[in-house]
Amino acid sequence: MKLIDIFKELVNEGVRKSEGILKISPQNNPNDLLITTNGDIDRKGNTVYYTFEYNPKYRNGKEIKAAADDLKKLNNVDKEELRKTISNSLSSFVSRNFGEAPDVVYYLGSSEGLSEFIANVAKDLYPGVEVIQLNKKKFPSWEDMLVPNYKELIDSPEMLKRVENEAKKLWNTNDKEIKSSRQQPGIRVYFKSKYELEKILSREKMLFVDDNVQQGIDFGHIANQLPDTKKLMFYVAIVLPLTGSETTKAEQETKKAFCLKNVDSKYFKTLKDSKDNASLYVSSAHPEFLMLRTKEKVDPTPQTLGGISYYKFYPETKITSLEDIQNKKCIN
Repeated sequence: MKLIDIFKELVNEGVRKSEGILKISPQNNPNDLLITTNGDIDRKGNTVYYTFEYNPKYRNGKEIKAAADDLKKLNNVDKEELRKTISNSLSSFVSRNFGEAPDVVYYLGSSEGLSEFIANVAKDLYPGVEVIQLNKKKFPSWEDMLVPNYKELIDSPEMLKRVENEAKKLWNTNDKEIKSSRQQPGIRVYFKSKYELEKILSREKMLFVDDNVQQGIDFGHIANQLPDTKKLMFYVAIVLPLTGSETTKAEQETKKAFCLKNVDSKYFKTLKDSKDNASLYVSSAHPEFLMLRTKEKVDPTPQTLGGISYYKFYPETKITSLEDIQNKKCIN
């Protein structure tokens, strides 16, 4: 079964940039950077509710990320429209999950302003609710930033070195705190929670808010800290794609395609296997061979003929002959 959002309500508002200001427009449209969507998504086994997501049809992921960063910093943003939109989303989610106000709202401490902004919206909605900042933790050493069994989890000396060097760098340059946005890809799992989880006071109905979520690791740590909480809810303004904070679905599809400018037959050979099945191979001397390898369009195991290495096109490219190349220069 394909993983889909548990709930999604498309709202007639989108985020676009106009005259240097991020504005929440009257309706979503194909040119919006962010789509306003009252939705929820699974991250690390926890349901995370959110208001904004990347416009999947927009091709420039970097441009969207810049807009999301501006939103996080409350930089050049129509704050009144933002307040109204988040207020509507949050009240809807809280009503469905708690039936009434939560007992406490924790907002995750951030160097940006959006997390506290959301907390203030919650305070306006529920004046009697206690709102508490969950501060980042200062670690006594770089080793304390890492999970106790990190050496057992890492299966290569190269990765171990990367993880330990990253911990040392963060401890020395980030005031002894963990900062996910500065970390190298693939190593966050070896780090502890950034926050002072031991200071969380358990209540029956607890709401945690943050500016954005990607993998949901911090929320996962919080959920593990509160296994007996009757009702636990996570909310963020922006959900980021798992494929990376600078990618969109449209951009990913574009990257899957490749175009060969050079279709000279001297770079290609048709070879048959033991069952007489023909496959097309491309020479490592082809001017665009590196692109083919990077995009994983050819099998990494070569066939050597006359001192030249030839690589077979993967079946999913549907390239089986030179005619396929010549007739269809751009291939998915």
